[in-house]
Amino acid sequence: MFIEADNCTEDASVIALKFDKYMRHFHRKTKDTDGQDKPMWRTRWSAPDPQWGDATHPPVLLVFNQVGKRPALKQMEKVAALTREHWQGQAADGFHLYQGKMPIVATTLELLPEHGPAGPAFWRFGREGRQNLWDAIGNPRRDAALARRAEEARRRLAQEAAEREAQRPVCADCGQKFTDDRWKASIAVDWGRGNSHPHLCDDCKIRALEAERQTEQGRTRAPGAGAPGGRGGAGLEGRRLARTLAQLTRARPPGSARACPLLGQALVVGGGCEAGRHGQRR
Repeated sequence: MFIEADNCTEDASVIALKFDKYMRHFHRKTKDTDGQDKPMWRTRWSAPDPQWGDATHPPVLLVFNQVGKRPALKQMEKVAALTREHWQGQAADGFHLYQGKMPIVATTLELLPEHGPAGPAFWRFGREGRQNLWDAIGNPRRDAALARRAEEARRRLAQEAAEREAQRPVCADCGQKFTDDRWKASIAVDWGRGNSHPHLCDDCKIRALEAERQTEQGRTRAPGAGAPGGRGGAGLEGRRLARTLAQLTRARPPGSARACPLLGQALVVGGGCEAGRHGQRR
């Protein structure tokens, strides 16, 4: 914060010209240590980060000492009117924004010892009434509005979370609520393409799938379920032997011999004897 003092001896127009020089100074830029162009004053003095697009220049405190013949209050009003372009903000939703503006605060030497910086001794140009120093150079109406919006957003999110939680499904087996991932999977997956159990949580689904697998294995191992020699057929070896004998019978004339790969011996085909029908070692 910069400070200007006046003994009520200078004309208001002369004082206003000083704020023109302040604004030109604030507009000067230089390269910072990171090589980026920045306002020169920000490389020499610390300042809070802009909030909600409200980046102001450093404030200037104008202190009047009632020594000359010009009334201090009248001097404040005249200087405020002449410097309006430097401090006037833009109306927003219940407050003002001062992007690129210079806060100008005025007081008198008599008010300072009476109230101090924490009391209502400071008039911010463009506002009604006096404030303490922190409110005068700041933007309390903006801060209050943003705080209300943040609280409303917090309540809205809490309500939406409660409504969503009330819709969260529970496992049909153990009664536990679905996790977010399980809930998403139960909605997104097409259960008609091989997946199942959208009504179960992850743990219960694993147990259900294991039980189904064991049941299926038990059915496969049951007697007569297609094993060789069971009710499902004559067995693999029997069917192969029957096919081989049929081929030999069709391919050779009666009384001829042919090696059988399954029996490891020669067969005499035909002849009408029992040995010819079942094979005979030669």
